[in-house]
Amino acid sequence: MSEVLPVVNYWLLFFIGVIFLALQLLTQMHWLKIIGLSLLIVGASTLVFDIKDGLFQLIWLLIMAFLLYQVGKNGRSKVWVADEHPEGGTGVISRVDGELKVIYKNKSWPIVTDEERLHPGDHVVVLEIIDDKATVELLSRKSVHAKN
Repeated sequence: MSEVLPVVNYWLLFFIGVIFLALQLLTQMHWLKIIGLSLLIVGASTLVFDIKDGLFQLIWLLIMAFLLYQVGKNGRSKVWVADEHPEGGTGVISRVDGELKVIYKNKSWPIVTDEERLHPGDHVVVLEIIDDKATVELLSRKSVHAKN
């Protein structure tokens, strides 16, 4: 069988993979980590399995990048960056799609609370966000809603 693409040496794949991982540390771009790890895996498989065709390396690189992306996507789905949604900030209760939600950090969050009567316009403190639900506590109530 003739080779379709020339084979790339494993040491070159390792070197390029390490460069991509170093760039990822500097720029915090997730796709650089995916490509870097994929290149390292393809380099290791070229060394271990003695791959003789660059087409197989390319196919293996694409498969590894896809799998690493899928694994990383599932791991990142519920993890917030530290400053992205810090708890302890204030939000405003609003009625969205017929149910009460808190507007916090320019996003509407479903609420979990012990407060019996919340009204649209009430100011609340967001205590925590777990599984896309905000636990809130009443901070103050506008005078038009005050019952006292």
